Amino acid sequence: MNSEFKKIAAETNKAGHQSNSLLLFTIVCLICMILYWAAVTELDKVIRGDGKTVSDLENQLIQTSESGVLIQRYFEEGDFVVRGDILFDIDPIDARTEYEQAVEKSLRLEIQQHRLISEAKNLEPNFEEFESEGLEVFIQNQADLYHAKQTDLQQNILILRQRSVQRSKQIEELKAEVASAKVIGTLLSKEIDTLEPLVKAGLSPETNLLVLLRQQEENSSIPLASSLKIERLEAELVEIEEQINAEQQKFVTLALGELPSINDKLRELNLVIPSLAARLARNSVYSPVDGIINQINFQTEDAYIRSGEVLVEIVPTGEDLIVEAQIDPKDIADVVVGDSVKISLTAYDPTRYGRLDGIVTKISADALQDQQDGRTFYAVEISIKSKLFEKDENEVMLLPGMVATIDILAGKRTVLDYVWQPIARSKDRALRD
Repeated sequence: MNSEFKKIAAETNKAGHQSNSLLLFTIVCLICMILYWAAVTELDKVIRGDGKTVSDLENQLIQTSESGVLIQRYFEEGDFVVRGDILFDIDPIDARTEYEQAVEKSLRLEIQQHRLISEAKNLEPNFEEFESEGLEVFIQNQADLYHAKQTDLQQNILILRQRSVQRSKQIEELKAEVASAKVIGTLLSKEIDTLEPLVKAGLSPETNLLVLLRQQEENSSIPLASSLKIERLEAELVEIEEQINAEQQKFVTLALGELPSINDKLRELNLVIPSLAARLARNSVYSPVDGIINQINFQTEDAYIRSGEVLVEIVPTGEDLIVEAQIDPKDIADVVVGDSVKISLTAYDPTRYGRLDGIVTKISADALQDQQDGRTFYAVEISIKSKLFEKDENEVMLLPGMVATIDILAGKRTVLDYVWQPIARSKDRALRD
């Protein structure tokens, strides 16, 4: 019986060994399968960080190019504006003053130009086309100046004409003297011819003949002297005519001499006036971007605004928004530009609105330090590539400053890597200790 017991015990022991071997084999196979699965199965390597939405554009400081008085303001702080919305209406009083002064100066120059052309052409100026421009006093002054200069010219010419008349009368008198001398000469010759025989015959004294001969000699010199005087007076007449022509030419020359300066000034003003008129058209200030009114520097109407002063600050929104995130330095080695990103906004529940897609576009070259808690981080910029929608398919508005949680998909790694890396780090620390 004892032998049978031993036999049964041996058989039982043998069966137990076989069962244990099978269990061990099964466990080893299962472990190998798990290790194989862990070695070949890849999961997304996710690096998490916190950030917020900011505008890719800097806050827009809206200025006015023209000084003026604020007429109307259309928005309040916190209001949303789109590109092209009117923000302010401004009365550009300085530009208007410059424009009106330039136009008036141009008209004055045109009036002067008209007067000078009339003087040069010796025509009476016609200022009727300028009389409706509100420059009646200036027009009257120009008309008075024209007539004064004409009067002065005519007086100078009149003096020369009077002198010419005097010289002409003198010439006529001299010609009359020459004619009279010729008649007297003829008579004296006849008297001498009559008296000479009587003197020779002793019937008349010789002194009478000598008197006649002396008178004849004196009379014969009169035509020559008068002719010389006439030539001199005729030369003076020619000179007087030249002086008259010179006075007239001087009058025209002075007018023509002033015209180039007037024309140059008028040409310059005609170039400036269109730009001044364009400045008058810039009486409204428009929003250059979509955004939110952050700060208004001029609240009251009728406030005077100088050129270049900042009227309002706008925080841009819309497609120009990006996410600025902070990444732990221990994870930054796995982040590269171009990595895909999933963005969750605390303002919009991801379970309802989903998450935004993004791409890493910039990584800071060096670590930065938070001034509040002293924490070190790398700054990462992420461009937003998708939109969030309501259930009714309406797009939700993204605003600057929204808090975001980002998951950067930094490649793939196996399940075995997830398990082994903590063990490896612990081993390294243990060996160092």
